[in-house]
Amino acid sequence: MRLASLLLVALLAAPVSAAPARKPPPTLPLRGSAAETIGSLPPELAGWRRGETTDFSARAGGAGLGLAVEYRPPGGPGIATVYAYDRGVPPQRDGLVAPVLEAEVATARRELGSLGTYRGYQVLGIGDGPVIAGADGRPALRCDAALLAFASGPQADAFTCLGVHRGRFLKLRLTLPAAKPGFSEAVLGGFAAALLAAAR
Repeated sequence: MRLASLLLVALLAAPVSAAPARKPPPTLPLRGSAAETIGSLPPELAGWRRGETTDFSARAGGAGLGLAVEYRPPGGPGIATVYAYDRGVPPQRDGLVAPVLEAEVATARRELGSLGTYRGYQVLGIGDGPVIAGADGRPALRCDAALLAFASGPQADAFTCLGVHRGRFLKLRLTLPAAKPGFSEAVLGGFAAALLAAAR
């Protein structure tokens, strides 16, 4: 009996082995900043040439508004502007499933109308445009299609495409002179595919 007591005391005095270390929870893939996304875009996308970059986040009240870069087609009118920003929300799931995307689409529609005052156009109509797939074949950008009438006379096809890419909003605004049906959509599709392939 005394021997059993001594063994019990010895066992209690022995150091307790450490519990097996728990693995840390998986982390989200590292995602760069909006500046890195804009900086990753090449001098040419689908034949369009890169132009001026604007850093909205550096302006007063611009926190979360990210950056934008312009592209111009060679030898003709038109403009494409690519925006990368997070609007101060946490990283979102890529694609078109983020709950905050609907509010962002509504904001983009309002912005298109309000910009008309400054850029000399009126929105004649707006509706759902194409959905652009990413390299993996999943929907990556949803687009609105609008017809603009400029005060100077010409009309233009305007597209605003939005999705979540690398956890933040990626927005494309592309405007071309109104052309035969299907032409502007084909140009949009080529540019957007090149954008999604290049953006980091």
